[in-house]
Amino acid sequence: MQTPYPEPLAALTAQLRRLPGIGPRSAERIALWLVRNA
Repeated sequence: MQTPYPEPLAALTAQLRRLPGIGPRSAERIALWLVRNA
């Protein structure tokens, strides 16, 4: 079961998933890293 994220974070994850070689879990990790380190 996925954790529900706020819409902006979910949108960022969806955009990251469009990049080649980035799956759903990697996109989630990258998005969370960007938010924490921004």
